[in-house]
Amino acid sequence: MRAFRLRIQEFIIRSTDGGGTEIAYNLVHDNRTSPSGDGTFSPFGWGPGIYLDNDSSNFLIHHNVVWNTPGPGVFLNTASSNQQIYNNTLWNNRDSAIMGGDINVKAYNNLSDRGFSGTDLRNNLTTSNARFVDFANGNFQLQSGSPAIDQGIVISGFTDGYVGSAPDIGAYEFGVQAWKAGANTGTPPPTPPSPIGNSTEAQEQQPLILQEEEITEP
Repeated sequence: MRAFRLRIQEFIIRSTDGGGTEIAYNLVHDNRTSPSGDGTFSPFGWGPGIYLDNDSSNFLIHHNVVWNTPGPGVFLNTASSNQQIYNNTLWNNRDSAIMGGDINVKAYNNLSDRGFSGTDLRNNLTTSNARFVDFANGNFQLQSGSPAIDQGIVISGFTDGYVGSAPDIGAYEFGVQAWKAGANTGTPPPTPPSPIGNSTEAQEQQPLILQEEEITEP
């Protein structure tokens, strides 16, 4: 199963073995919650952008942009296992960019102004100024001089076609035509590669953190 190229407000899955299901190339933003459960939606409360609820496993979450959510950008409720979270841009999310993750949760090349969690964390970047083209209007492509450029790691099948000395961090590669959310009737994307390796030891996030003053996106 694939959830591709959508523009949505909150994505929730519960108690599911995804079996390699991809959640990719989506724009998720400005979601609202119904804290009382009565169907009355409010701008307040707690609502993640992408939400894998209890006992979900074996999902691939990559190349999504999640912003302006009243909860984490990605929330992995306990017990969450065998998840792969690559090259997402998670911005202005309450609490954290990625929260949760118990067993073999890989988070690589993700970009945010918040912190990350998982069991295997590599080349995630936390910064107050990623130098987006136009954050105010939802354009999260990178400008020249962005600290995310050439700072990622190669992930076969996910960072193919990068330019420069290394893949960029986040959902968009600088210097490459940006992907677009929406229906695509052309050739479907290739089958994703198998999960790589195993990592079961929990750890605290140790992101690349830039110590800098908060500045307004140009």
